[in-house]
Amino acid sequence: MSITHGSMKNDNVKGSLELYGVEKYSGSIYPTEIEEWMHRVQKCFEIIGCDEDIKVIIVETMLIDDAKEWWFTLKEDLVEEAKQNWDVFQGMFGKEYFTKHYRKVRLREIKG
Repeated sequence: MSITHGSMKNDNVKGSLELYGVEKYSGSIYPTEIEEWMHRVQKCFEIIGCDEDIKVIIVETMLIDDAKEWWFTLKEDLVEEAKQNWDVFQGMFGKEYFTKHYRKVRLREIKG
């Protein structure tokens, strides 16, 4: 799939994510859902050959509710280069959703 730079490129990638079953992400507290969502995003990026420079931009369009609020609040404090860095996003996403929410789920299971 040939993708051009700019908004057409972004639209094509976003459409591909939706085509491959990647739904918008709202900030699930269940680690398996979080992991599955990120796996689908990664797999889709691999299949379509998504450029590194637009991965975060594309994922931003897939975040809603709590997840969107979390990222845009955090993004304000990042230096410009880190705002669009896919590795930085993945690290922060994992720290926020895998760690914090996994602990909440485990505490509920233990207390429950």
